[in-house]
Amino acid sequence: MFYGLKTGTAEFCSILETKPAYCSLSNAREMFSEYGVDWSEYEESLASMDLDTIAEDLIRWPDYLSDKESDRDAVILNVQLNLESLSDAIGESLKEMVSKANEDLWHMMGKTQTIFSAGDVILSFNYTSTIETMYDLPDECEILHIHGYYENGDNLVFGYRDSIL
Repeated sequence: MFYGLKTGTAEFCSILETKPAYCSLSNAREMFSEYGVDWSEYEESLASMDLDTIAEDLIRWPDYLSDKESDRDAVILNVQLNLESLSDAIGESLKEMVSKANEDLWHMMGKTQTIFSAGDVILSFNYTSTIETMYDLPDECEILHIHGYYENGDNLVFGYRDSIL
């Protein structure tokens, strides 16, 4: 069932544009685009990001002759900060989008008719509280949120890999 929640790629990218990027680009969405992420097919695209370009942009040879340890280890810190920036941007954007969608759910009319029975198991690919909010569920009805469930404070799985945000 479609409830008109703003949880599509366009909404996610709009939120992602408000997140800073560690590198010289103006925001996290630009950073992903720079590395070949096509948001219209982001799951496939994230799996095939241009890692060579990322390496060229981020990895600089350390100054092994320097007496300062930071000159020798700066490359590790730079890569770490960039990757954390990308991961944080995705996680924060996803949580913000789901939070807004859950808030919109609470403003909709109450629960719909009961369509689930005791003993039913619901497999949800959705991070939001749509099922819990919009349907009258029997106590013996189990919901499996395979990408995580925001309301429980679960770690959210973005895409189809094992990355958890």
